[in-house]
Amino acid sequence: MRFLVPGVTKKGKWTVSSAEGIGAGMAGAPAKPCPSHAGVPCRFVRQRSSGTFTKGFPLNGTAGRASPETVLALLECRCDPTEHTEQGFGALHSVGVFGRANLRCLETARLLLDWRADVNLAAGNSDWMMTMEVLTARMRVALFGLADSTSYSRKVASIHGATPLHMAALQGDKGLVKLLLEYDAELSPNRRGDTPEDLARACGHHDLLPMLSVFQV
Repeated sequence: MRFLVPGVTKKGKWTVSSAEGIGAGMAGAPAKPCPSHAGVPCRFVRQRSSGTFTKGFPLNGTAGRASPETVLALLECRCDPTEHTEQGFGALHSVGVFGRANLRCLETARLLLDWRADVNLAAGNSDWMMTMEVLTARMRVALFGLADSTSYSRKVASIHGATPLHMAALQGDKGLVKLLLEYDAELSPNRRGDTPEDLARACGHHDLLPMLSVFQV
């Protein structure tokens, strides 16, 4: 079985090795067996995932898809939960986007938050290819309206300035929305001016509106 250990590089990149456990070779760190989902982070780390939400960071690639045990193993190996891509996407964004397909995503989100992931991290500028996608999606949304646009157009048009709460609202993930709010997620708008409430309404997730209302009493 392969295991994930810290690579000996100046930038602290991760490498795949056949060492006896996660953390082997770290000063004072006991060796630990690789969790059952080790193939997921190993694959992401080895291939240096190039997706918008996952590029270059093991936690981004695993947070939304793998088990909490796998994410914890990466955190214990000093992966930084506050790291984000050049476009500002962090591990919590990944949970918001991909977590609906993961029955244990709430455990992962709480784990990341307890390890001080930024609950209000806002996505920044994208590379030129993604920027063109965003502009195209915004044109479609301007023509047809947010509620009448495709799911893809709504998501892409809303990316710039989006926080994990925006992503959870778009996906209609009620459990994640509630958890993020418990950790003081803000109801601020993205760069297009959409609040999480606006996105939930446009996507038909009306059960989220009482929690996301900007005018809560």
